[in-house]
Amino acid sequence: MRQMKVLQGSLAGVLRTALLASLLFALSLPSPAQAAPGDLDPTFGVGGKVTTDFGGGELAFAVAVQPDGKIVTAGGSDCCVGAFRLARHNPDGTLDIAFGNGGKVTTTFRGSDSASALALQPDGKIVVAGSTGGIFAFALARYLPDGSLDATFGSGGKVTTNFGLAFALAIQPDGKIVVAGGTDNFLLARYNPDGSLDPTFGAGGKVITDFGGDDSAFALAFQADGKIVVAGKSEVFTGIVGGDFALARYNSDGSLDATFGNGGKVTTDFINHSVDGAFAVALQPDGKIVVGGATTPIPIVAPPAFALGRYLPNGSLDATFGNSGKVITSFGGPLCNSKTCLSDGVRSLVLQPGGKIVAAGRFFTGLTGLGNFTGNFALASYHPDGSVDTTFGDGGKVTTDFGGYDGAHALALQPDGKLVVAGQAALSGIPPSSGDFALARYRGDPTLFLALAANKTAFAAGETLTLSTRMANSGPDTTVDQYLGALLPPSAGPAFGCPANDAVAFVTETLGLVLTCLSAPPQSFPPFARNVTIPADLSMTVTPNVFSIAWPAGAPSGPYVVFDAFIRSGSVADGSLDPGDLPALGTTSLSFMP
Repeated sequence: MRQMKVLQGSLAGVLRTALLASLLFALSLPSPAQAAPGDLDPTFGVGGKVTTDFGGGELAFAVAVQPDGKIVTAGGSDCCVGAFRLARHNPDGTLDIAFGNGGKVTTTFRGSDSASALALQPDGKIVVAGSTGGIFAFALARYLPDGSLDATFGSGGKVTTNFGLAFALAIQPDGKIVVAGGTDNFLLARYNPDGSLDPTFGAGGKVITDFGGDDSAFALAFQADGKIVVAGKSEVFTGIVGGDFALARYNSDGSLDATFGNGGKVTTDFINHSVDGAFAVALQPDGKIVVGGATTPIPIVAPPAFALGRYLPNGSLDATFGNSGKVITSFGGPLCNSKTCLSDGVRSLVLQPGGKIVAAGRFFTGLTGLGNFTGNFALASYHPDGSVDTTFGDGGKVTTDFGGYDGAHALALQPDGKLVVAGQAALSGIPPSSGDFALARYRGDPTLFLALAANKTAFAAGETLTLSTRMANSGPDTTVDQYLGALLPPSAGPAFGCPANDAVAFVTETLGLVLTCLSAPPQSFPPFARNVTIPADLSMTVTPNVFSIAWPAGAPSGPYVVFDAFIRSGSVADGSLDPGDLPALGTTSLSFMP
């Protein structure tokens, strides 16, 4: 009886409302002896690194991974006159020649332009936000999947709003676009999917929030309830530039959320009279808010350091995280009194499925004989309580040198657990320099990833259902049995001799269908394929037609959950199925109406 409950909890429950919640720990596989989290991925570029030259001095500020595993980066010039620059790389790090001009795209607005953020729409379009000079203005562009401007957005694919400098971008579930930035205040603007300002947000689509200093917003995220969390910094003058972490939370209409902090705002000083600034934010599933940035004491007696803060949903620091809600991680290095390197620290962060936090940024390493700055990519990994994850890199930290004043500005987590970091590889830290887009990919916690999709979400009798999969593996070789099928509508159980919510159809190796009950012994479930070896370091692989069938007229009507499960070969022979036996599961929902 216990074994049957395990089966139902780890498969039937997952297929319904608790999607993957009971299996988070089953999604990580043992790391191969020759590789560890934090190692550069040798299957990417040259030794894990890629640089892309646009012909001037450029740097990447944003990165995103498409569902097919291709990597999109966006940025601009590291000096005065520039343009939006975009590049797309294949999963192996080569430029994708199907994108723009040989994998690269350049877009100009007013001639002094730079892209700071990007987001991917579900339809594959790419939205990029940044700034354009003259009168400082938010600048947005939307691109089709091939890199051409989307003429249905704004004016010929571009939008400008005379408002300030834009640094962050996110897309709401309804397709509206929120952009955050600042000059002297936090600035937010929300746009409709066509690029027009949304008049239901703030005052005519715009919101201004004053923290009392020289304030800027650098990161934003959406809560499940539609509220918007924004992180940045509020600078003050204390003989040298100083400042605090600054957070604000807004209701969906742009008004400050009075239940958060002090009237919707929170500031945090990491060290008394320190130079602090927040540049990244991520939301945990429990509603806690993780913020990353930099801290340097004043007077300067230590180099810039990574700074992390975790906040409760009400805006107060979470005392269970680090030291009363704060974590400081030093990479060492020399002292620095230039604003060029005082902001070195966390620039981006991600949450891994098991709750670990990975942060990326720049590590200032010193000055050359010519007075040029030098630096490296820097990453650090943390356990959910804020303690350093010593299984990552060298005692929880990793640095990567591209040969000059290098720094990471953006971080993305691939579905297979690998970490993609984007930034700059430059000869110096003093503009104008000959910087290039720089990408590095690192191993994260090894993961076997599987996703399933159907060609439609609603079917009538006789229409063809086609299933496709996406799969990747950053762990070792794994041998599995593959199970493909569908959980039938709840009312179908008794009609097939099963309890309610219990009838399931399995696709067999011979492409037949077998109807059975989830409460049956698991060793009786027919596999779709046996002893399938998923190779180590498998890049994202798309299989467009795993299975196809004309929908039978006699099938029960109602909702179906289709599943594709990898179960370790032979693990159900004893009649049990434990969560560790199910390393990957993909599901999709659809309905049948006769």
